[in-house]
Amino acid sequence: MITSAIRAQDLSYEEAQVDVVFIKPCPQVKVAEEVLGPFNEGVETKLPLWLAMSLANQGIVRLRQDSSRSLVELSKSAWREERSDTLLPVDPDFYSKLRSYLKELKLKVEKSPSQQALNEQRQAEIKANDLVNCRLQKIVKMALDKNPPKNLVDNMTTEEKVFFNSLRELIEKWRGLILGI
Repeated sequence: MITSAIRAQDLSYEEAQVDVVFIKPCPQVKVAEEVLGPFNEGVETKLPLWLAMSLANQGIVRLRQDSSRSLVELSKSAWREERSDTLLPVDPDFYSKLRSYLKELKLKVEKSPSQQALNEQRQAEIKANDLVNCRLQKIVKMALDKNPPKNLVDNMTTEEKVFFNSLRELIEKWRGLILGI
């Protein structure tokens, strides 16, 4: 159930339109029933993320910088979450973006290993773990509460809500078995 929620969220994220700039001319591209292009160098347009990433890997387009996908932004998010007693709201695509960013860093290290790239990857993994662990602790605490505040549940991503509901169900079942109620 949790795995399918993550896959569904990732699919939705990969279908989202992103801004790209063509850095090389590109002939017409047929995607399913849709024909895109041709595109000249310098043309700016929107493409589904999955297609944009494929074209970027071929050196045909450059994705517009997404400021939410940086070590600085990840560090800020982790810092804010760690200092808050309650679950802070995040973008619905937060975990998809995080997985994509970590994957991007891993590929960067594999393509051209450098100390700087390796350090960025390690720091991002540490900050991502810190942030996920902090959010998980808050979600587990909320799952123990029989009536968690709705506004805090609303601050959860889809993946977190699936985890939260599964955990609450498990906790309630366990309580019932232990207490005989």
